[in-house]
Amino acid sequence: MLSILIALLPVFLLILLGTILAKAGFPGEGFWPLVDRFSYFVLFPALLVKELASADLGRFDPLPMVAGMSLGLYAQVALLMTLRARLPLDGPTFTSFFQGSLRFNTFTGLAAAQALHGGPGVALFAVAVAAMVPQINVFCVGVLARYAYGKGAGWRNQARLIATNPMILACLVGIALNLSEIRLPPVAGPVIDALGRAALAFGLMAVGAALDLRAARQGSAVIAGICTLKLLVFPLLMWCAATLLGIEGLTRAVMVLWAAMPISPASYILARQLGGNAQLMAAAISATTLAAAFSVAPVLAFLG
Repeated sequence: MLSILIALLPVFLLILLGTILAKAGFPGEGFWPLVDRFSYFVLFPALLVKELASADLGRFDPLPMVAGMSLGLYAQVALLMTLRARLPLDGPTFTSFFQGSLRFNTFTGLAAAQALHGGPGVALFAVAVAAMVPQINVFCVGVLARYAYGKGAGWRNQARLIATNPMILACLVGIALNLSEIRLPPVAGPVIDALGRAALAFGLMAVGAALDLRAARQGSAVIAGICTLKLLVFPLLMWCAATLLGIEGLTRAVMVLWAAMPISPASYILARQLGGNAQLMAAAISATTLAAAFSVAPVLAFLG
């Protein structure tokens, strides 16, 4: 439990730092929107390329875990789309509800995997990142394209948004570098690595800068639903998928850990760029990050 708290505390403190800086008006009113855009198009894609290109994917047979995680993901997506017809949420709010119930914090997950399972856990979590980030981005960008603009974007627009999404393109580049054994090139690699290291700090501070506590209180029922679906229901569905396919031991534990992680800061950046409810997304990221400090340990104890 303590290792999970230690892993999550810096994330929450960076969000808090962004809130304090924004409330103080530092460094200026126009700074944080520019950070959003720079993170979306440069920093987070660099982070994904770095993580996927350098992951050690050769030590395990990834197919059973990828199949199980995909099954759990599709079950969660089906549940969310069923709830769409039953919940009184407008389009942008639903997109943040959808993202918040699916996306995961990569750095927090890697830190937790290292603390709980050492090197083998980190390697398996890297496989999860490589397999699931593209799928989740396709789902989230598609839902944002369909619902974030009120009347919805046409299929052609949806296809264009998915095909040109910088995070999806970064995943493809990272996987290609990994499979080709080029990994991070000698000259470009250090640049990509440096940009990737900056992504977490700037992304989390941008989340904090946009945090609206009043909006969080007004949307408390929606945030509670996101926390429940992301931190409790999703890990349970992942455990069911692993059990159904006969996946046990460390692999199942990492699958449940992945599903139990708080929301990725990229969710806020994506909501901001594509017309989702960014304020709700920022509040939900903070809420799931705080709640995960208390939920992950018992979830792993029962399901891992």
